Amino acid sequence: MPRASHPCPRPPPSAGLPAGGRGATGRGPAPTAVVNVPLNERLDRAAGPPDAAEAAALWAAYAPRWTRRNHVRALAATLSVPLTGAGLLLLP
Repeated sequence: MPRASHPCPRPPPSAGLPAGGRGATGRGPAPTAVVNVPLNERLDRAAGPPDAAEAAALWAAYAPRWTRRNHVRALAATLSVPLTGAGLLLLP
């Protein structure tokens, strides 16, 4: 039996939902799990630096990479909101 076509010419109702969901559930936590958590654990394992110069060097190596990945995570989560909203608006 032939399959009936959808009477609505719009894209599938949930077109924006998968993109929004991937942003919220995949692109947000992934940088955290892959980069931020290991950086946090490495910093946590570091024995207390004996002097301020060593502490400054440790922080200088840690902060830029952690901050960059945290911005990626925040941007992915932020972009997922309008994508998910667009998908919800397309629902019949």
